[in-house]
Parts: sequence; C-alpha cells; structure tokens
Amino acid sequence: IYGFIAVIAPTYALKAMMVQTKKSARPVTLLAAVVLMLGASHLGSPVFCGIGRSSWTQGLLTAPALRMHAAKKEAKEALDFSMNINDAIDKAYEGKSMTELSEAPISALQGLGDSADAVAKDLKIDTIAKLGTWKHYLRARAICQLAKFEAPGKREGGSIMNINSGIDKDFEASSFTELLQLPTSALQGISGKQAELLKKLNIKTIKQLGSWKHANNANAIATCAKLESSNLAKSA
Repeated sequence: IYGFIAVIAPTYALKAMMVQTKKSARPVTLLAAVVLMLGASHLGSPVFCGIGRSSWTQGLLTAPALRMHAAKKEAKEALDFSMNINDAIDKAYEGKSMTELSEAPISALQGLGDSADAVAKDLKIDTIAKLGTWKHYLRARAICQLAKFEAPGKREGGSIMNINSGIDKDFEASSFTELLQLPTSALQGISGKQAELLKKLNIKTIKQLGSWKHANNANAIATCAKLESSNLAKSA
C-alpha cells in the first residue's frame, strides 16, 4: 500500500500545483503541495501525506495490530465496569458474561453440585437459562407471588377467577394458599417421575419450587443475558 501511495500521491500533488499555478495561487498553497509531494514520495520520512506517521498509524495497517488496539481499548473500558454476581455462582464461572452463564450447567450456580446436573438433564432443564425459564417453575413462582395477596374467605360471588389450565384437575377449586402446600405433581404437566426427580433437589412442594433461590437466580441471569451487549462500548 505504501508503494501505491508513493506513486499516486506525488501525481495528485503535481496536478494540484499545476491547477493552482494557473489560478495564480498564493506561494503558501504551492509550498503545501510541494511538501505533500515530497512527503508521499519518501515514506521513510516523518512526513506522510502531511501527517506524522506514529506507531499507532502504522498499526492500523496490519490486522494483528488492529486487533491488539481494539483489545486494549476494550480492556481499558472494562476497568470502568464493576458489575458481577460472584456470590451467586461457582468460583470457576466468575468473570463469565451473562450470556455464557445462561448457557452453563446449573451446577455453575453456587450451592448446586455436579449431581444436580444429572437430575436437571432428566428434567430437560440442563442449563441455567432452561431452569430459569422452565414453565413449571414460572407457574409455581406466580402462585407464590399471588398467594401473598389472597384474602381468606373473601372471594366475590360470581367470580370466575381460576388457573385451571395450570394445575391438576383434582385441585382446581383450591385457593392459592392451599396450592402452595401441594406436591409439585399438582402442577399440570409434572409427572410422578418428574416429581421424584425434583425431590432429589430438595423440592417437594409448589411453594418450594416457586421460591427456590437457584431457580430465581437462574431466571434473573436468563433475563439479563437478553440485555447484554456483545461489547463494552458505552451507550451514547
């Protein structure tokens, strides 16, 4: 690329001199054109097209140097960030992005061992994102949340409020408070086998599933992963 510029730049500089001469250009303009021509024709000099050739300018001309410059810039920007969730994840996963964590096995959550991964695999919730967005967990969490606002014996006459599509037929008339104490199999779609698998994670009731801290953390990570940028460039 230097050779190309060395040939082209002097040509354009000379052309500029000729045009400016015809127009009776000022000596300063002609002098600038001469400097441009000489600088471009001698790439070893500190003048290159009127610009000092610093090492940074040279670096832009090679892919490795460009990548190194970008990496240094991103690392510098990273120093301004302090976000982390180290108290919720295993030490081996500290420093990972939200996206990476969402794709990690559930044992990446602090407090869950490798044995939890085998159970999660059988339940088809083998990643943090899958656990955090598992429909049965989300339904149990919703029941836990709404039970806080239920007024015992205060249901209005004629009300058709229900969640029949989410719970087993035998428990459709139950209140939110009553549902909390039922086994996880009371949730429509959870089989007896799945309920037994959940017991291996110390989850026996709907309340335990809906308030399970690991599932809550997994849900938060899955949600934040969708908000994560692929680089640390600050918003304008």
